[in-house]
Amino acid sequence: MGDVLGRVVGSIQGWIRGETDGERLKQAAREGDEPRARALVAACRKLEPEARRRALEEALLVAIEHGRRGIAADLLAEGAPPNEGLRASASAGHGDLCMLCLERGADPNGADARGHTPLTLAVLRGDYGIVRYLLERGADPERAIVSRQAPVGMAGATPLLLAACEGHAEIVELLLAFGARQDARARAAAEAQVAYLAANGAAAAGGAAAAGAAGQAAARSSHSRVVMLLQAC
Repeated sequence: MGDVLGRVVGSIQGWIRGETDGERLKQAAREGDEPRARALVAACRKLEPEARRRALEEALLVAIEHGRRGIAADLLAEGAPPNEGLRASASAGHGDLCMLCLERGADPNGADARGHTPLTLAVLRGDYGIVRYLLERGADPERAIVSRQAPVGMAGATPLLLAACEGHAEIVELLLAFGARQDARARAAAEAQVAYLAANGAAAAGGAAAAGAAGQAAARSSHSRVVMLLQAC
């Protein structure tokens, strides 16, 4: 009985220690305090495996969010998961951190629980540079979002469909150049966006501000170019 109780108490103490060290590590990552972060990374080696994994992963996501490359590199070297890091980097628009995660073995096609890959996240952000970099490093231009937990309306969406819906004409052109096939859904989505923007612009013409009208025109032009690109396939 005493041994069992001792193990339970030890587990609780380990969990508390892991939570405390993990929070301190996240704070150091947030603030960009590299010496403190290194010391806390070393301290995490004493934690239980699951607590250590969680502390490193959460700190990595914070470091990436704030663009702390040095701390992110230390965390990856210590065993933080590069796949999670790559998706976070693509979503945040940090090309240098995408490169770092790929160097550490991240899968350019690795999907999260919602079905998002680094490529779909970069496409949604409209980041041409990161989209191109991922494609050059082996990202599949046709890999669709496949997950029961996919965001509403995104199940089965390809990168091309996402780019078309967002009106990212240059990214549509890039995906096609890297082998993405014509997508009827993408073309239909782009055509629907053009029609909506045209109708919305006409309805608002009487009292819309100049900046708003210019924005409508730019969006309409971008989606129209997407339609032209897809029709040319």
